[in-house]
Amino acid sequence: MEKVQNISPWSKFLKKQVLTSGIDDIPADTDDGQSGPDLFYNLEGIPCGSDRNALAPGIYILRKNGKTSKIVI
Repeated sequence: MEKVQNISPWSKFLKKQVLTSGIDDIPADTDDGQSGPDLFYNLEGIPCGSDRNALAPGIYILRKNGKTSKIVI
């Protein structure tokens, strides 16, 4: 705050205070080495389940182990 106290337009304000957001830390996503289930979505992003054999022929979005790809069944 001291750095901007004497810089225009901040120097024209009589009352200055520092506001905080209340967020102390943002944890990073980590890969814990565990593989989750395969998740299939249609092209509109609607979940279609996790059983590849139960899907009708078509194009799907596959989310597996944190990676996303398009597949054709």
